[in-house]
Amino acid sequence: MLGEPVHRTILAIDVEGFTRRPRRDVDRLRMRGELYRLLEQALARAGLRREDFRSEDRGDGVLVLLNADVPKTRVLPWLVLRMAAELNRYNRTAPAATRLRVRAVVHAGEVAGDAYGYAGKDLNLAFRLLDSDLLRGYLANARTSLVLLASASIYNDIIEQGYREIDAEVFQPVQVAAKSTHALAWVYVPGRHNGVTPGQQRPGLATAPTAPPAIPHELPADIPDFTGHEAKLERLLAALTPAGNASPTVVAVHGVGGVGKSALNDIGQAHLGAGRLDHAIACLEGSRALFAELSDPHWESITLVHQAVVYREQGELERTVDCLRQSLPSLHDAGDLVTVGGALGVLGLAYGDQGRFDEAIDCLEQSLRIRDGIQNPLSEAMTLTNLGEVHHRAGHRRTAVEFYERGLRIYRDIGDRRREAETLWQLGLIRDALGEREQARSCWHGAQAIFKHLGVPITDRRFRSVWV
Repeated sequence: MLGEPVHRTILAIDVEGFTRRPRRDVDRLRMRGELYRLLEQALARAGLRREDFRSEDRGDGVLVLLNADVPKTRVLPWLVLRMAAELNRYNRTAPAATRLRVRAVVHAGEVAGDAYGYAGKDLNLAFRLLDSDLLRGYLANARTSLVLLASASIYNDIIEQGYREIDAEVFQPVQVAAKSTHALAWVYVPGRHNGVTPGQQRPGLATAPTAPPAIPHELPADIPDFTGHEAKLERLLAALTPAGNASPTVVAVHGVGGVGKSALNDIGQAHLGAGRLDHAIACLEGSRALFAELSDPHWESITLVHQAVVYREQGELERTVDCLRQSLPSLHDAGDLVTVGGALGVLGLAYGDQGRFDEAIDCLEQSLRIRDGIQNPLSEAMTLTNLGEVHHRAGHRRTAVEFYERGLRIYRDIGDRRREAETLWQLGLIRDALGEREQARSCWHGAQAIFKHLGVPITDRRFRSVWV
């Protein structure tokens, strides 16, 4: 039966290179799981309840339709900004094969539904924008994990009006041509500035390089508010990397006494989140040099751990290992068990990437003892499953099962349903490899039930095949 059209806010998301080799089906399953986890987390943090929207799986993406009574300002800016920040954070430590880079479109209009899904000309326009070569090109040339295209109606009615402190000046007008569609839209690339200052007339659809914004030399006075806030970091990020500048801009940063060195670490993290790894290293090396000059070995070692994360992102495993081994003595001396546990975890993952499984297991076991002692159950569970993965790769399947099951119990205790399902899936794979077909089926069916409860469709062909 044909449904009545209802006005909805449309959020469409598509993953870049989802079918690209050498990705395997198991990689794609993990990517889908992370995409849904991050999206659900962003929706919840935007104050949206499950009854406030409908979602439809698109294989390599997802369609979200918000109810007519949900303000569009729930999506812009905070849902999109949070999604971008969480994608960047996830990609810092994810293996290359499962990193997520996405195109996103926001539009609004009349959408009709039936027993098979949704349809309507406004939905067609959203997907034409999403699939356009123009948006694909913006993501391909971006250093961040998300690019956004807003339709003309969204820009005119919401963005340009300044609701929720949306900065309209960071959106650039573009003309989209896709199939039979020709439409004006507005593109936003986190970390990039379009060069238009407030009060200045927009340069139409011109794409020539524009003058870079002024370089800030003074940090905000309210440093506690500054630290960890992506919006402020992004303003620094845009200024630190003007358009067309291939190398990081080096400036002296001053502010409230005693905070400049830590702020350089924050700027380095902003570069890392945007995928500008060379820029991140430059900032972190500057921060480390300042701490060394001030004879502060503790913070110098913390910065080394941050550098190690960047080096692992770059695939420079020897440098990763060197930074972490340098950092650990001072971290131990300072009694900083939280950072020691994290450093040992990263070191274990780096050794695992190198195939040095005995050393990887030793580091991860040390990390596990620390995290168990400081009562951080999520970190403990993640370390347990990392140990399970390393033992599995080393051929120790029975031991891998033990670690996965221990992690599984913690995920259940703390109510992390998605990681519970993913761990069950991995356990099923290992038990299947051990010839324990019935136990493998039990794990897979348990994972399926959780995914269904969470509203995550199981459309991956390989994943579906285990139910038969």
